[in-house]
Amino acid sequence: MSKSNKGYEVVYKEGERIFHAGMPVIFPCYRLAAQYRKRYQEMSWMEDRELFIRRVEDHTVNRRSITER
Repeated sequence: MSKSNKGYEVVYKEGERIFHAGMPVIFPCYRLAAQYRKRYQEMSWMEDRELFIRRVEDHTVNRRSITER
């Protein structure tokens, strides 16, 4: 089964690569992503990184049970 997601994610750049701040979560609204970004900006290991919110237009996540893997 697959699920289509649209929303916002909190990410940062290291060189040319983009990483998620914490768990890769797609938030349904900007306000929730902004709260998540603020929380991570306050953590000591994220102080030197610039976090930004990126719009996700269509991200498909495949969901399978553990027994199907």
